Amino acid sequence: MADTFTTVSSTSLFGRIRDAFLGFIIGPLLLVAAVILIFWNESHSVRVLKSLKEGAAKVVEADEFDSDNDGELVHVTGDTTTEQTLQDPVFGVTAQGIRLSRNVQVYAWTEKESTSSSTSATGTKTTKKTYSYEKKWVSSLPNSNHFKQPEGHENPAQVKYKSASFQADNVALGDYALDPELVGKLTNEKSVSIEKDSLKLPDGAQVSGDTIYIGSDAQNNPAVGDLRIAERIVPNGPVSVVAGQGPKERLAPFQTQAGETIGLIEPGNKTAAEMFANARSANRTFTWVARIGGLLLLLFGFLLLLSPLSTMSSIVPFLGGIFEAGVFLISLLAAIAIWALLVALAWMVARPLIGGAMLALAAAGIFLLIHHIRKGAARRQARPASAPA
Repeated sequence: MADTFTTVSSTSLFGRIRDAFLGFIIGPLLLVAAVILIFWNESHSVRVLKSLKEGAAKVVEADEFDSDNDGELVHVTGDTTTEQTLQDPVFGVTAQGIRLSRNVQVYAWTEKESTSSSTSATGTKTTKKTYSYEKKWVSSLPNSNHFKQPEGHENPAQVKYKSASFQADNVALGDYALDPELVGKLTNEKSVSIEKDSLKLPDGAQVSGDTIYIGSDAQNNPAVGDLRIAERIVPNGPVSVVAGQGPKERLAPFQTQAGETIGLIEPGNKTAAEMFANARSANRTFTWVARIGGLLLLLFGFLLLLSPLSTMSSIVPFLGGIFEAGVFLISLLAAIAIWALLVALAWMVARPLIGGAMLALAAAGIFLLIHHIRKGAARRQARPASAPA
């Protein structure tokens, strides 16, 4: 059950102005970081797309090893095999497969913060922070010394056993040997069936199903510091690979002329076309996540840059909230406009035709937005005052 701790603090108008001018200094740094991120992301996206297009055009189907394909990008399907029996040396769990993982969770205190604030007519800002504390199973041990109220919510300084993975040294795919970088991309794990007789259990440990519990009653009534451990295995089985065929029948990431490497591996039997389509989809997802990150950096940068104006307006009753909303709207519009221009300019460098079209659309959108704002302002100014009755 969670318990809470609340703090209330007040910041005078002069203190808020000081903080706002600090934000005025930090804001441009965020804007510079956003520009760098956006340009890097777009250029990286184009390189990946060009590399995948290059790879799809030259990939060779290799049902079996052929030395004539050395140095070529090949597509191979088949079952992986390993001769090594993987073992967790701490608990003695063994399994046949590609990678054995020990996943450790600790029962610990966690902290969650929520904030609310209000501003008085004199410009003083009152901030209320509520800290909620709850005990639960987590994969990473929180440092309770960093809690707002560590008393009564102490976590152990460290856990005795940590998560770890043990990967097979040699993984084969038919006649080929898979590079460790390719093997590391396989994540299709399943639970390991634990044999109690072969385990090396420490004092106070119990086994329930496929889970090891360490603590006096960790399964039913856990205490802070108790551990819950599960073992998982990436099994041998059918996989599909698109990679470079190197010396000694080795499959490894392939260096393209476009600048990126291609090393694709997926569980199951997939055609080369399916794998390239999945890779393009993954690149598209990564690109949009980074784009949103760049847009947020621009937004926060503009908000910090305009924060002194927002702070000064708060001393006027009713005007402060309206002005803050206006600052947010202006920052959002500016962030979207600059983001669209930067993305278009980045594509201008990589693909001028596409970038030019994007730049024209971005410029047209900005022009229409400014025109709409000006037209609305002019209409409000021209509106005749209501005649007295």
